[in-house]
Amino acid sequence: MKKLFFLLILIVGYCNSQVLKCETVTKQNIYYVSFEIKSKKSYPIKMTGIFETYKEKKFNRKNVTLFIKSFYKRGVYTPYIMKGYSKMLYECADSLNVNSFLNKNKVFVSEISKKIEGDYPSSKIVLDSGEKVSLKVFNISGNFIKVDKNNQGIFTNSMEWDIKDIKEIKQVYVPFDNLQIN
Repeated sequence: MKKLFFLLILIVGYCNSQVLKCETVTKQNIYYVSFEIKSKKSYPIKMTGIFETYKEKKFNRKNVTLFIKSFYKRGVYTPYIMKGYSKMLYECADSLNVNSFLNKNKVFVSEISKKIEGDYPSSKIVLDSGEKVSLKVFNISGNFIKVDKNNQGIFTNSMEWDIKDIKEIKQVYVPFDNLQIN
């Protein structure tokens, strides 16, 4: 009976120590880049990516489709942080730990959301087809949840193209823990 009780304690302890069900990666001083494309022909498009190295001049400027393809050919898709962060936590984290992660990183999520949505300095380019693109770039560090683009926990918003239709997007990084804007 004592052995059974001890085994049960070990199993419960092991299960509680398994905080995440998804793979994580740690990145230092990477680029978190959001873009917004405005056009008289269609609704605005807003999306975000994470880059190891960022070179704006490498993006194709011919039209919207080629710009987005070239953006994700060089970077990794990341969802809108305000909603995407918590949705992915509920998908990947043990339910007992979700609130702890949300509380720990709420300042980061709030700061980056304000910078993306606010009047933070951005660079602007005009595509050959006439659309205006605003890019906001931040250096960030921390741990990221890494999933396939078909994961159920990925939050998408109505201003994004469907990531399943963008073949250049293969994986997704969602900022997760120990996050900071550098």
